[in-house]
Amino acid sequence: MKIVMLRHGTRQREDDPDCDEHLEKLLPLSSQGQLEVRERALDLKGLEISPDVYLTSCFLHSRQTGEILRDTLSHASVDVVELCTLTPHYQGPRGSRGNWRGVQMLEGITQESNFKRKNLRELDTVAFILHQPRLQQLLATMTSQGETQFSGIKYSEGFCIRAESIEAFLRGQGVVEAHVTSERTSGRV
Repeated sequence: MKIVMLRHGTRQREDDPDCDEHLEKLLPLSSQGQLEVRERALDLKGLEISPDVYLTSCFLHSRQTGEILRDTLSHASVDVVELCTLTPHYQGPRGSRGNWRGVQMLEGITQESNFKRKNLRELDTVAFILHQPRLQQLLATMTSQGETQFSGIKYSEGFCIRAESIEAFLRGQGVVEAHVTSERTSGRV
């Protein structure tokens, strides 16, 4: 199984920081962000990666990132699905609040995906489009590496990781296969 973990593209900004913070979830990708995402899509295409589903946060710019990737890499019939578990400020289901990190996040993503009829155990390649720091936290959990290993991920950048199954990712047995970056994809690692 492969999981492509990407940060969304650069989004539009409001001049007033308070307004920006309150409207962030509704703000679309900027023209620069759209270009960034198209470039990452071409990088992933060069790696012959075509996800079976695009799981995004509920923020508009994250969904738009997934749609651009899908339109470049996959068929129009491939779904772009919003998940609360990939959305900033979501603190997990009631039973996980206060302990919403790492393994609990991935378990939550797996469960919410199942509820939305996308069983991660049945898919070969999945894309997660999300935000920092959740991106960094999940990568560290899924690969058993420190979070600092994944710091500084820029807009529209991320990693392709692979493992035998979602359970292997939950055990931290994921392996970084490629770093997808604006400096061009660093290829298979």
